[in-house]
Amino acid sequence: MKKIVSHYLTQLFCILFAIASSSAQSYKTLSTEQKQVFRLQSQLLLKVADLNESSIHNLLASKKGFAIEYVAKSDLSLIAYFLKNKKKITLVTNEKLTTFLEKYPSVILIKPSEIEHLNLQNTVATDRTEILFKGLEELGSINFSKNETLTDSIVYRLWQRSGKIPNFIYADSTSIAKNSKVVSFLNSTKKIYGVAKTDEKLLKNVSFKNFPNRKANGYFSYPLYFAGKNPILIPYKAGYYFSPDIIYATYENMENQKEFIGFPLDLTFGLTDSFEFDKKVSNHVRKNTEDIISKQVLVVKDAVHGKVGFFSKRAYIDAGIESRSALKTSFTITAWIKPTELGFAHSILGKGAHFVLKVHKGYLTFTMAGIKDYISLSSPIPLNKWSHISLVYSEVHNELYFYIDGKKTDTVPLISNYITSDHNLFIGNDLWEEFFIGYLGAIKIWERELNSSEIFTQFSNRNVADKKYHLNLFLGIGFSILMSILFIYRQKRIKRKATLKPIKKTPQKPNISSFEAYKVQLFCFGSLQILNENGIDLAQKLSPKLKQLFLIIFLYSAKEGKGITTKKLTEILWPGMDAKSAKNTRGTSIQNLRTVLSSCSELKLLFLNKHWFLEISDHCFCDYDVVNNYIALLSDEQYNKNILEEKLPTLLALLKRGRLFASSSARWLDPHIEKFSYQITKECFLYIDSLSVEKHSEIILEAIEIIHFYDDLNEKALQLKLKILIYQGKLSLARLLYDNFSKLYKNIYKENYSITFENSIS
Repeated sequence: MKKIVSHYLTQLFCILFAIASSSAQSYKTLSTEQKQVFRLQSQLLLKVADLNESSIHNLLASKKGFAIEYVAKSDLSLIAYFLKNKKKITLVTNEKLTTFLEKYPSVILIKPSEIEHLNLQNTVATDRTEILFKGLEELGSINFSKNETLTDSIVYRLWQRSGKIPNFIYADSTSIAKNSKVVSFLNSTKKIYGVAKTDEKLLKNVSFKNFPNRKANGYFSYPLYFAGKNPILIPYKAGYYFSPDIIYATYENMENQKEFIGFPLDLTFGLTDSFEFDKKVSNHVRKNTEDIISKQVLVVKDAVHGKVGFFSKRAYIDAGIESRSALKTSFTITAWIKPTELGFAHSILGKGAHFVLKVHKGYLTFTMAGIKDYISLSSPIPLNKWSHISLVYSEVHNELYFYIDGKKTDTVPLISNYITSDHNLFIGNDLWEEFFIGYLGAIKIWERELNSSEIFTQFSNRNVADKKYHLNLFLGIGFSILMSILFIYRQKRIKRKATLKPIKKTPQKPNISSFEAYKVQLFCFGSLQILNENGIDLAQKLSPKLKQLFLIIFLYSAKEGKGITTKKLTEILWPGMDAKSAKNTRGTSIQNLRTVLSSCSELKLLFLNKHWFLEISDHCFCDYDVVNNYIALLSDEQYNKNILEEKLPTLLALLKRGRLFASSSARWLDPHIEKFSYQITKECFLYIDSLSVEKHSEIILEAIEIIHFYDDLNEKALQLKLKILIYQGKLSLARLLYDNFSKLYKNIYKENYSITFENSIS
């Protein structure tokens, strides 16, 4: 090898060349079009040390470019020789090589971290071997130069299923000829290509509904030939919807990049059933309480979950005739369970012969009669302890996913397709009378597949989602309390309107004692709701972008009573867009928002004093304003204990609906949420400091619950709650709380919680 390099060095020293004034390009600095071309091509990846004289001559004779993995400074001589012979070369290295690359600006520099590497040298490959690219890196490489079992058909299938062509295929002097044929085959194959992403990031593990065993991780490409027919691409990812949601690929449009933009689904989307226990069991979605039949189920008070159902002996619930339409396709079930017996089989939910979710010999199990008991041995259910269980069925993948306490514990492929039934849904029972013995809390069913993040949200916010607090928050609250709130609320409105001369004052609020009497209601805690005079939630009609537009104008209007300038609005929502495009897009979006709000007479989107402003009539209830008025009032009263006893329950009831804008997510929104989180956490601790455990333990526990909405790993709140539970004599419950906190801490930080239970309560 040294003789070969010396031979070429001698020739190099005899060649006169000019030093280029420009520098080599890195992959990151390539234009969008150049990157696209690069992603769709394959090339050999070589190491100088692996080449002999014959292979060097063959590379020089070839018309194709190739890549070299730079290892040592001695590599530069041969690399320079290739470049002088007008070979197109890509260098894979972390080194800058500034001096060398100044001479050769045609070189493209790629860092190893920008490439997903698959080392297949020791993989025993067959047609059944599952080899996949799984990362979001735009480029991929494979190394199988010494692996005789790995054929070109397996490489082709790797591309076909991963959605990522092997951009670099390692070769040495013995495998250059063979691997060059693979490269030529891949490059000559017609492709369909595109990207799956959100507005902010590339999306991982996107499937295509009618083409199983294919994944897309951000940028993707596939062979255009799909089993004799052109593909219809229907992207799918749990927890998202896509725009466009379908593209028919043809030879005519294959040169166009297919772009699928994913938007997170609202947690309420697809929710078909939400069973909770109050005076009796009710379904907050179907609202068919009168049709639900409850047999011997007792509603009892639980210190952790409030009111729950106790199932003893032959107790069960028939969810009514409307429940026959549940669990037809992909579905998700979440439930809080606390079994007091763990025998052979105890049914949590049953629906006909082919759907039973139960605890079988202490393990979470799904049964399809006559087909199989899918027993998840990695999903044990403890006795006499609350567990949050979830079962997800993915129709697209024909798989079951088991979750315990927000964590996926098992993935089980079904041996046959899921079979639905037209029978009623039973809670705590099934057709074999396998009765559940113990306690059941909230049970929810979605007609869609929730992703792991959504499942974890359900576990961590067990008392947040879909509560009907907003239906009865003010019922029973004294008239004098409400009037003091209304007075403060009206004064704030008057001050705001004084800064906006052109706005006419709206009439004074009517004398009412419940927010339900307001013509229009705007709820910001929990999921955004904009209820008009007819009770229609206009927020459901807003696209993700329109919802952001509404929230921006609302927050800036509430913040200083002035609104937001056009320039600021554009910078936040349409950064980087040229002025003309931004103007057109902004105008269309504002017009669309006004159209949606037109059915709500108490909300008006105005442009005044060069600011976009949301005018909220005094006949509109807005929980965000009321909460801030309460916070100001309690602060002004210096957290007087008597005032806290009177006002704090109402404030906490409002906050219990959930986190501020819980279902909305955007970078610009994060500072607003963080500021409010800090404020409400600080205020809640001030409320707690002014109260006594002996007299106010329940209201302190509610304040701690609000703190955990915004900071579920707040150690001070944990210690306070533990001390209250110990004071109340609930040692086992305190221990359970500590254990759940420790599990959550480890799940997030990947390390054990260092403070022991004993130290936490000392």
